[in-house]
Amino acid sequence: MLLGRTANGLYWMNRYIERAENMARLVDAGLRMALTRTQNASEEWNSVLLSAGSDIAFSQKYQDYTAANVSDFLLRDTSNPSSTMSSIETARNNARMVRTALTRETWESINEAWMSLKRMLARPIDE
Repeated sequence: MLLGRTANGLYWMNRYIERAENMARLVDAGLRMALTRTQNASEEWNSVLLSAGSDIAFSQKYQDYTAANVSDFLLRDTSNPSSTMSSIETARNNARMVRTALTRETWESINEAWMSLKRMLARPIDE
């Protein structure tokens, strides 16, 4: 049973790290698409939210599809379980549970990523 719990923790740790990376890539793609627009890029930001599967949760919290709102929601909003911050925090919690199965470098990398991200995303994102 213990081996299964460790395998489960490692699996979910990696899944949440992948989710955080994918969310960051979606925001990056949204920023690049928005740069090609001379006017309002709300359609581009809406497509990013649709791709992330977060459009309904976003619309319950925000009304405007702006770069700041969407980036804030997808990167730092801890009420969004798919946000990059939430995903890295959950990955860190899973890593802590299976810490004896990880190399020291792996644990330190995950923990350092969490601390750095927390520091970088401490303030809301401005346009």
